[in-house]
Amino acid sequence: MICMICIIQQFSGQSGINVSHSSNVQLGGGIQQRRSPFLIIDYDPLPPPHTDFHEKSGITLHLFNCSNITAHTVVIRAAPFMAVTAFQGYGNHIFSNIQLEPHPSREWVARRDAIHVSDLRVGPTLVNSTIGYTGDDFFNVHSTMLLVLNCSRISPQDASSPSINCLLVNPRVLPDAPRNTVYGTLSTLEFVQPGDLISFYRWPASDMAIRPILTDTTVRYLHDVSRRYGRDAQETLPPLLQYPPKTSWHEATNQTTKFAADEVWSVMLELNEPHHPYHYATVPPLGSIATVDTIASTGAKIIHNTFVDTKCNFGRFKSPGGVIQGNTFRQAGIENLELAALPQWLEGPVNVRDVQVIDNVFYVEQSEQLPVHCGPLCEHPGCDYGRSFLPYGGHKRIPTPSIKRDTDQDAWDHKSKGVFSVRKKQPFKFSPCSASNFGANPYLFNDRPIQIIHDQSKSSLFCQEPFNQDSPHIPHILKQTHLTTDHERGVFSESGGSP
Repeated sequence: MICMICIIQQFSGQSGINVSHSSNVQLGGGIQQRRSPFLIIDYDPLPPPHTDFHEKSGITLHLFNCSNITAHTVVIRAAPFMAVTAFQGYGNHIFSNIQLEPHPSREWVARRDAIHVSDLRVGPTLVNSTIGYTGDDFFNVHSTMLLVLNCSRISPQDASSPSINCLLVNPRVLPDAPRNTVYGTLSTLEFVQPGDLISFYRWPASDMAIRPILTDTTVRYLHDVSRRYGRDAQETLPPLLQYPPKTSWHEATNQTTKFAADEVWSVMLELNEPHHPYHYATVPPLGSIATVDTIASTGAKIIHNTFVDTKCNFGRFKSPGGVIQGNTFRQAGIENLELAALPQWLEGPVNVRDVQVIDNVFYVEQSEQLPVHCGPLCEHPGCDYGRSFLPYGGHKRIPTPSIKRDTDQDAWDHKSKGVFSVRKKQPFKFSPCSASNFGANPYLFNDRPIQIIHDQSKSSLFCQEPFNQDSPHIPHILKQTHLTTDHERGVFSESGGSP
């Protein structure tokens, strides 16, 4: 069934737009004049720290357990939490001509992320949109990391199909809100089906290393055992994995956020031959990471958008096979476009590979380096989500956003140290950070860092793993991740060394 929703409405009160359990729905419409869009969302609900804030204010334009939804010609003027969210289900949504335009009485639109997508089977497409004036990242595409409470071998009746049984915890970083409502409450395991693939990794130590244990195991069946094991998991896992525990989102550092661990599922998994001979298979220990590789928001596309003015990152993109192409990025509190899992926030998948970053322009003020990182950034306590904050640029008012905004030179403060575009061949040496150094911290595989290297023949950069590609127990992490780059100003090789 195809449903067309054609409305013009000013939203206020205690709810935004929530589309749930739906397919082939279109929001918006065909009015060509951008100042008279088909759908305007001006949502100003209960302010924090109201006790019902997260339940009643956690969505503005939200898709839950949906497939093939199209939202086009939409203007969002106020979003108290995240502006556009899509959680669970098949996915494959299209967001076209989405405009984040501050309310006349404010300088910002979204207090948190502008676009946040999690746990879809197929990632969304964001195209021809203007996204900005946000207190958190421009976009974040990811899945949920699961945690191992216990795993044990099952003696196979048939030697060709060895199995393990695992108690897997579905963590929630927003413990007080109900399951499957807003960010941080998702139950990924409710949507897992027999035949889905799960991989296991060791929890990273202070060196931020994530090392594979088992990959591509197949789900036979699963069921919820939270009543039996939830209390044990809650008492065991958070103290084990939080060092030291965080007490607030405002304390964003290179530590694990607080989380609830009381949702536990028993999952029977088949080890896929010939990669996992039964007598060699390592049983994932307590506290290991598990990721559902078939629910990884795969193939997301960020194409031909303008991103302007955020207190935090250019973006966090954990979509295998995804594309970031033809966008312009300006004014970020943290100049970081990140292609890596983020265990601090329990965001996967770990196996982020075949991501193409092509023909983008980055205006940077803080560093003379390309702001694309193949490892997680060491978080910095610099993101401000207060009631009266200004976006990073500190604008009182500037012209109304539009898709061609990046060509309006009179609207910009020309203090950029580097403008990175896409036409010249320039080498770039990846510069990692340590736990105490604010910068890009790569994951380590077999104690060797992922590096960005330059391929002169293809005029591209690659995030490439240095470990032995022939090892049967090591997945192809970040294989052939294209970072096509160029610069007008800024020195790619400033971090030293030859590419």
